[in-house]
Amino acid sequence: MATIQSLKPAHRQLLVVLLVAAIVPAGLAAWLAWRLLDQDRIIANEQLRDIRERRSDEVVHKLSSVLATLEASLNSAAWQHPAAGRTAGIRGATATLARGSGRGLFQR
Repeated sequence: MATIQSLKPAHRQLLVVLLVAAIVPAGLAAWLAWRLLDQDRIIANEQLRDIRERRSDEVVHKLSSVLATLEASLNSAAWQHPAAGRTAGIRGATATLARGSGRGLFQR
C-alpha cells in the first residue's frame, strides 16, 4: 500500500482535490442541518409561547365571565338586603355574610 509521501506530486494534488471536494459539501451539509435544527427549535418555542398565550387568554376570559356572573348575582335583588349570617350557594362557591357589616366573605 502506498503512503502519501510515496505518491507522485500529481497524485497528491488529485488526492487533495478529492478530499476537499468531499469535505466541503459534507461540512456544508452538517452546517445546514445544524441551522435547520436551530430554526426548528425556535419555531417550537414560538408555538409553545403562542399556545400558552392562548390558554392564558382563555383563563382570563373564563375568570371575567365568572366574576361578571358573580357580580350580577351579588347585585341582584336577593342580595341587596340579606339577613346577617345566611349562606347562599353561587355555582359551587359558598358565600357567608359577615354579621353587621353586610359584606360577603367568599370561600371555595
